[in-house]
Amino acid sequence: VTENEGNPHVIYSDEEVKRYLEAYKDNTPLETAIMIAYHCGLRVSEMVALTWDDIDFGKKQLTVNKQLISKNRMFYFAPCKYSSTRTIDLDDEIIKYLKELKTKKESVPYRYSYSVNPDRSISGGEDFSFVVSRDDSKVISSDNIHTRLSYHRLGKDPLKMHSLRHTHCTK
Repeated sequence: VTENEGNPHVIYSDEEVKRYLEAYKDNTPLETAIMIAYHCGLRVSEMVALTWDDIDFGKKQLTVNKQLISKNRMFYFAPCKYSSTRTIDLDDEIIKYLKELKTKKESVPYRYSYSVNPDRSISGGEDFSFVVSRDDSKVISSDNIHTRLSYHRLGKDPLKMHSLRHTHCTK
């Protein structure tokens, strides 16, 4: 257990992560968030900002270059915390998962897509869709991920997404 401003972080075992993944198997946003946090170590605000063009399946890499924030019921792209733009190598398990997820989302008859406005706000459009989103590709906030996890508990405590970031660093 590590400390961060008095909030303990947990390092999850592979078995614990598998139990959470199984518990959230029918909840696409949570399952996807857990997979990305565990395999890539992203912050929640970075993972909800991921778009499909951030993933290079051929090179097996993910580019982290923005985070998604919500303000006054609008979503905006913002620079990563500490300007930590980076490229992450992806393992075969997450590549397989993401390819299957993309195929699943592309098969939905009506799905949301978005554009970026000059003020970096997000609105409906045709340019891109989000990786971590509802099944219909509708945007989901980091607060929504945390709230869903607190309501859908596995055992006594909800999964701590930031702890998966710490777990990733220990693998």
